Amino acid sequence: GFQYRMSIKDKYTLIFGGTYSNTTNIHAVKNIITTRFTASTSAVVDTIIQDSSASGDFIIPQRIGFGFSFAQNNHWLFGADVSWQQWSAFLSPFDQFDTLANTLNIAIGGEYIPKKSNNQDDSYFKTIRYRAGLN
Repeated sequence: GFQYRMSIKDKYTLIFGGTYSNTTNIHAVKNIITTRFTASTSAVVDTIIQDSSASGDFIIPQRIGFGFSFAQNNHWLFGADVSWQQWSAFLSPFDQFDTLANTLNIAIGGEYIPKKSNNQDDSYFKTIRYRAGLN
């Protein structure tokens, strides 16, 4: 990932950045165990099948994200993020075919500080940070 921060006229701050996660392979082993139980006591009578021969790699798809924030220092801030992951490229090694859709996530948010002060006489509600966002 990367992030870049720049000041504008010593009053505003602009930050933007991005992330990238490459396609990842996760090795897995599939264990199949079939057992027989007695109906009255639920005790195991015997193991009919035990197979650990299937193995392979799950392929987790790449993910890309970008975002920015713009702020008037110590007064307000607005930010947004966008990320996308290519789940249509997901693969399972065990003959399980899932129909997965690519994901697009968008998030926006903001913050407002009515008055930046260390003065004890100021009201609590004038100095706290109000935040809201949507995803």
